[in-house]
Amino acid sequence: MVKTANPNETIQTLKQKIVLLYEYFIEQNDTENAEKVKQLAKKLANREYAIAFCGHFSAGKSTMINRVVGENLLPSSPIPTSANLVKVKSGEDYAKVFFKNEKPRLYLAPYDYGLVKNYCKDGDKIEAIEISNSDSQLPPNTVIMDTPGIDSADDAHRIATESAIHLADLILYVMDYNHVQAELNFLFTKELTEAGKDVYLVVNQIDKHKDEELAFIDFQQSVIDSFGSWGVRPAKIFYTSLKYKDHPLNQFQELQQFIADHLAAKDEYLLPSVFHSLKKIAAEHTEQTRKTEEDKLSSVFDTLNELSDQEKTELMESYQKLTSELAYLQDSTSQSEKEFDEGVNQILKNAYLMPFQTRELAERYLESCQPEFKVGFLFSKQKTLEERNARLKTFYEDIVDKTKSQLEWHLREYLLKTLKETKLNQGELLGLAQSFSLTVPETILVNAVKPGARLTGESLLHYTEDVANGVKKIARDQLADFKENFMHAVSVQTAKLKTQYDKKYSEMEKYVDALSAIQTYQQIIAGKTHHINDLLNCSEEFNRDDHHLFDEEEEEYELIKSDQQITPIKREKIEQAVKQNNNVDSTTVKPAAKHVEDHLKTTVARLKHASGLISELPGFQKLSAELIEKAGRLENKGFTVALFGAFSAGKSSFANALMGDKVLPVSPNPTTAAINKIKPVTPEHKHGTALVKFKESAVMLEDVNRSLKVFDLQAKDFQEAAKVIDEMMLEKGQAGVLEKTHFAFLKAFTKGYASFVSKLGTILETDLNEFNEFVALEEKSCYVEWIELYYDCELTRKGITLVDTPGADSINARHTGVAFDYIKNSDAILFVTYYNHAFSKADREFLIQLGRVKESFQLDKMFFIINAIDLAENDEEKEAVCDYVKEQLMKYGIRNPHLYPLSSLMALREKTNQAVAVPSGMGRFEQDFSAFISNDLTQMAVSAAEKEVERVQDVVNKLIQTAQEDRSIKEEKRLDIERQKGAISELLAKQTADTLNSRMVQEAEELIYYIKQRVFFRFGDFFKEAFNPSTLRDDGRNLKKALQSALDEFLESFGFDFTQEMRATTVRLDRFAEKLFAEYQEALIRHLHEINHDLSFSRFEAHTNNELDFPNAFSKIESQVFTKALSNFKNPKAFFEKDEKRFMSDELNNILNPLADQYLQRESEKVKQYYQDEITNEFSRLLEQLKEQSDDFYLSLLAALDGGVSLDRLVEIRGKLAH
Repeated sequence: MVKTANPNETIQTLKQKIVLLYEYFIEQNDTENAEKVKQLAKKLANREYAIAFCGHFSAGKSTMINRVVGENLLPSSPIPTSANLVKVKSGEDYAKVFFKNEKPRLYLAPYDYGLVKNYCKDGDKIEAIEISNSDSQLPPNTVIMDTPGIDSADDAHRIATESAIHLADLILYVMDYNHVQAELNFLFTKELTEAGKDVYLVVNQIDKHKDEELAFIDFQQSVIDSFGSWGVRPAKIFYTSLKYKDHPLNQFQELQQFIADHLAAKDEYLLPSVFHSLKKIAAEHTEQTRKTEEDKLSSVFDTLNELSDQEKTELMESYQKLTSELAYLQDSTSQSEKEFDEGVNQILKNAYLMPFQTRELAERYLESCQPEFKVGFLFSKQKTLEERNARLKTFYEDIVDKTKSQLEWHLREYLLKTLKETKLNQGELLGLAQSFSLTVPETILVNAVKPGARLTGESLLHYTEDVANGVKKIARDQLADFKENFMHAVSVQTAKLKTQYDKKYSEMEKYVDALSAIQTYQQIIAGKTHHINDLLNCSEEFNRDDHHLFDEEEEEYELIKSDQQITPIKREKIEQAVKQNNNVDSTTVKPAAKHVEDHLKTTVARLKHASGLISELPGFQKLSAELIEKAGRLENKGFTVALFGAFSAGKSSFANALMGDKVLPVSPNPTTAAINKIKPVTPEHKHGTALVKFKESAVMLEDVNRSLKVFDLQAKDFQEAAKVIDEMMLEKGQAGVLEKTHFAFLKAFTKGYASFVSKLGTILETDLNEFNEFVALEEKSCYVEWIELYYDCELTRKGITLVDTPGADSINARHTGVAFDYIKNSDAILFVTYYNHAFSKADREFLIQLGRVKESFQLDKMFFIINAIDLAENDEEKEAVCDYVKEQLMKYGIRNPHLYPLSSLMALREKTNQAVAVPSGMGRFEQDFSAFISNDLTQMAVSAAEKEVERVQDVVNKLIQTAQEDRSIKEEKRLDIERQKGAISELLAKQTADTLNSRMVQEAEELIYYIKQRVFFRFGDFFKEAFNPSTLRDDGRNLKKALQSALDEFLESFGFDFTQEMRATTVRLDRFAEKLFAEYQEALIRHLHEINHDLSFSRFEAHTNNELDFPNAFSKIESQVFTKALSNFKNPKAFFEKDEKRFMSDELNNILNPLADQYLQRESEKVKQYYQDEITNEFSRLLEQLKEQSDDFYLSLLAALDGGVSLDRLVEIRGKLAH
């Protein structure tokens, strides 16, 4: 029933609302809705309760009304009228016929019902019929309304909105069994639900149902589903048979009881029913007002419809922006100069040219300038001069370096940034910025020395300040040329922009005026709506009735007696209308959420649809093919999810929990672990198929020798390796962890030698059982490079390939490169750590690497799992562990991590329907992870694809505009096409990749410049971890070998950090390359648009081959280089308790400093060459793409100009593209 009315509503407050709305409608000249309000007033005054029967002509509703009333008042055949309403009530016997343009007629019993029936057929003249019967079973103040039968969609809307349905309190919609699925039924009931009415369905003639054809329960469900798909949720459905009273499916008695129950409780629903009808009438008035106003503004809408939807949305913002930009241009040149100077001043102010190291060099040089400064006894003058010059040179080289890092780079970056922001990043000016460098003469250091000044702290301070200021002055002077050119370019640009903006301003003005008119109209409608809402929410009590809405009014009838004499009479209403009773629940039934096809599939369909539409258009063939190719990529898009973690973290059990079954066995020794990929099944590879890729022979031999090296052994081939290992196994005492780990690998190699050496380099197709053996048995797994298992589960059905990588603590150097490839290229990263395990060194290094690259990715694709959380004693302990992990991740550079404490053991039990002691926590992770895969990742691909469809729409729109232009303009455009194409070819021919390559080289140099600083910052940590008391213990072990192992570990770790930094640099450079191409394309398109603004280009997607990898920085250094450093170790006690440890650390630092420079220089050149080649290749591809797309544009433009494709066809395509 109606539940939307104010619970504090009283008849007095409701009367006041009726009066206020009636007066408002009269004031607005809305007599139709005023009349409806007046009818509601009468209904309320008479306490009339109305039951409306609606339905198709053949549904049997008249017969049903007769049964309910208890009299055959209505003919059993339907009343064939379009708008007439028949009211049946209890009381004196009569019939009233209400005409639209004549006085109503009152037929006193006995009257000729056939005559009344004939009146009813005249829908144009008859408004309604009212039949009163003294023998009716209806209680007082109750009306049965028989609405006209419907046979068209127009009827459905008209009867639901224009007839007296607003007076109904209970609506029964009657259908016959064979026409339940008729569309008219859905249309009509949808109209009623949208009018806020509860709808009760009656399926009549249920005796036609045959259970052997369809089970009745299935038929019932089909009725619910059919109406539900239209947004109709019936309050109740009755299945009736008026023909067979005792039919087992007949619910007519229930229907009768239902009506009786409503009639008994009718009074409590009266007020909310009337109020809801009042709201509906108010809503209709608002809608009518809106339509009327829109009709008045049709020409304004026509003007605005010349713009696309996006242009309309952006119009006012563009206009305001244009206005403000015009105002800004008045003073933009001086403002640009001011901003330029401020930026330069800030950089000069922040430049720290004299750190402690540099001041020391300055002091040493000043010392050499003192009169008493002498070197040596013999030839002291010459030696003194040489020493002074040497100190000057060292000081000068340091100043040059500081100038470069503190000033030159920052100023150059500022110049480039300024050009980009001002959109002047082209041509000679860009070259000036690109080549900007600072030349500091040595004389600046010499001339700053004040003759006769003594070397004191104060004089040193003054000297260094003078030198720094001198360098900054040079910077200012050398910027002067750029600034002069820049300000000239700004002036030219400003003048050009002002001309453009003035033109745009005049073009835009008519649209802005139109938009303002529409906004004014919208404000008026909003104001009226607000006013109506205020009236509906008014809490005043009824205090006046100037219009006598609630008074009984005299009605004049033509009295028709049985002898057909017509006598005009005046009388009060012959009967009081039946008091109102129950009201239908008018709570608006919200339409069922329409099932929307997955966004991805919809976009694929749009791409294919658009491709098909444009394939026939001249110049669109390549674009059509590209759309199909993009649709294919999108349709078949899969996701790679990389799983990382230490071997003891429960990675495999977590993977099993994700898949819902025990697929992966426990991982073996870390050195033997292969890469396991769990992939979606394919037609070629069914569920349970496993492909096992054995290592290449060279790779396997390298792995064997890596482990043999731990024991100071090597082998040139497998045969020799087997022999060496056999001999080694006769020895005992592999005490160290490192030795045991590698010994286990060599032992496994020997065990599998006979079976698998011959299979190296091949791929074996096998099944799930053997898959488990290749993962779990070390003698098999040590020969395996990777395994692909095709497995059908919920995870893989989403297109996800789960890659179980070697553990973060794998000592295999190849694993680290593979791991980084997955960090870089996977769609998501899952890192698993165990509940009560601290982060290992390997974990730490891996997480630091994640932290290095996290911000470079477009999306945060990293998820961190704390496994075995069920081990927590209580919530406090669990929370403490989570806080700890967060702190550690923050420490490693991973801010705001997605952290999930869970138990993979419990999760697997949950998924296999076993009892669990505590919830697994897996649900939250799976929900977020699924949302990331389904929403975030997919949305990126979908958005890119949608932009292509929008581009197609834009091009088609422009062609339509061209086709609609008059002949002279078309001829003008046709003649200008060759000139434009020539200008484009000339512009593209002038483009070179030099600027992009130069910027890429600079970016690489700057990024690599700081690597050494960061890695050496961690030097002490690596040194302490390698040379520690537990490794260098005097417990009978070979200390010389232990010392060498410590050095090897240090060099491995320290060198590996350089490798990881270089790898992370490539991620940053990849993003920088993408940004460079985006900026360059944007700037180039601006120039192309100067030739023809209608040109349209798709976004260029730059690609890199990702073929770069880097060796460990110190892997090939001769051991004798470190002899002096190792000589500082005498014994553990002296080493750790005296200064020997510090001496060794300092010596290693001195040795590795220049070696690090050499490594970075070497790798830097490799990086720069690689990216220069990539940039050059991609640049050519960009120009080729722009040329192709411009050629296609002109081909389609010519077709539009020459009528090669009809305007009607283009308009048709535009319409279809929009849907």
